[in-house]
Amino acid sequence: MLTAQMQNLRNISGRLLKDAISRLGGKRFFPEEQQQIKYVCLIFSRKYVETHFEDIVRFENVIEKRLFSDINLKEMLKVNDYNLEQCISRNFNYILIDDAYHIDCV
Repeated sequence: MLTAQMQNLRNISGRLLKDAISRLGGKRFFPEEQQQIKYVCLIFSRKYVETHFEDIVRFENVIEKRLFSDINLKEMLKVNDYNLEQCISRNFNYILIDDAYHIDCV
């Protein structure tokens, strides 16, 4: 059974897409534009989460507005494992982040 936090995570993708469309002024993408959009999940390895948990929590709202911020390490590992299982079982493209990485945020 999914916890409320895990259920919230399952629903985030749809809300993020709606939010992105809203930020674009409600713009819908033409078919040729849609072909250029690639869905890729970013998944942390267990080692990465255990090593960088405080950083993950500190920067959790940089890219998207989180619905909660009281997640603990055990719950984050569980959610992350679930997300990886879903990527594999549904054949989603994903990037497994196992070491330090740097991203320029606009």
